[in-house]
Amino acid sequence: LTGALILHVLSRFAPAVPYTPVLLMVGFATSPLIGSTGLLGESLEPWVYIDGHLLLFTFLPLLVFSDAVNIKWHLAEKCLGQCLLLAGPGVLIGAGLSATLAHFALPYDW
Repeated sequence: LTGALILHVLSRFAPAVPYTPVLLMVGFATSPLIGSTGLLGESLEPWVYIDGHLLLFTFLPLLVFSDAVNIKWHLAEKCLGQCLLLAGPGVLIGAGLSATLAHFALPYDW
């Protein structure tokens, strides 16, 4: 219910503001209410003990689908080459540099 309300307000009054970071900020804002008494505090309490994998596998597909439905195709086609370059060779180069730095900087006997 909260997510639907946030999506409605953002789409109506602030369409340039991304949905996912706003959800994160609302989550941070409501986290002090977890230990409080009352109906809201009691309803938030079970979410503290939820498995992280369950949360990820439940909400990540919804967020990815939401972004995929609202994508602006003319901008995506314009940036496709850069995205493929970063997703392929960019990741390999980053992983190689991270491994090299870890090999020489960390005190492990590799």
